[in-house]
Amino acid sequence: LYNPWCEKFGYQADDVLNILVKCGYKCFYASQKALIKINNITNENDVYNYFFLHENKHNAIISKLS
Repeated sequence: LYNPWCEKFGYQADDVLNILVKCGYKCFYASQKALIKINNITNENDVYNYFFLHENKHNAIISKLS
């Protein structure tokens, strides 16, 4: 998700994030051997690839890698 590309189609990267959060997902990016939870997609850290994990279905993965 990259805001300049999303804007060409009339939405923001955070719009995607907000839809998935409403469905029970959390957003992460990979850093070394951990997943870092994020609440807003800003692309300030040169992060463009995200993992969306469901808070109930993927709880074991989230606990292990967070």
